[in-house]
Amino acid sequence: MTQVFVAIGSNYNGHTNIVKALAALEKAFGKLEVSSVYKNLSLENKGGDYLNLVVAFTTALTGKELISNLKSIEKQLGRTVFSKLDQKVCIDLDLILFGDFKGKFGNTNIPSVCVVMHSFVLAPLAEIAAQLKEPHSGETYAALWEKFDKSKHVLTKVSF
Repeated sequence: MTQVFVAIGSNYNGHTNIVKALAALEKAFGKLEVSSVYKNLSLENKGGDYLNLVVAFTTALTGKELISNLKSIEKQLGRTVFSKLDQKVCIDLDLILFGDFKGKFGNTNIPSVCVVMHSFVLAPLAEIAAQLKEPHSGETYAALWEKFDKSKHVLTKVSF
């Protein structure tokens, strides 16, 4: 079994779609470790505020199988290829860490570069995987979050 971390985001019916996504993930993979939910502006300031969080679980699936499963869940919840065009993203499920794997599954880089670049991924990851070490720098996610420039992309923790 491999411990994996998945970033979840939504800017369209966020609360409802995240609840549905969590239920689908739990049904597919069992017990989830769930971070707090954070609200933030879209990177392009289009399409409305996002809600973001990170979940962890274990799986026996390969990375490619897991990504395929995540894309199926997105599709079941109404995600389409046109979501990015109209800026309404009902749900986004991105594999960001897959055990200690470093490399690619198809077009997906693992660990995801988003982890250290975006507050809305790093903050919730640091919350549930504080002492886990980022493989390139060797620093813990808690340490990376501590020194992250939080003024660039402000987060607000929300009740969920």
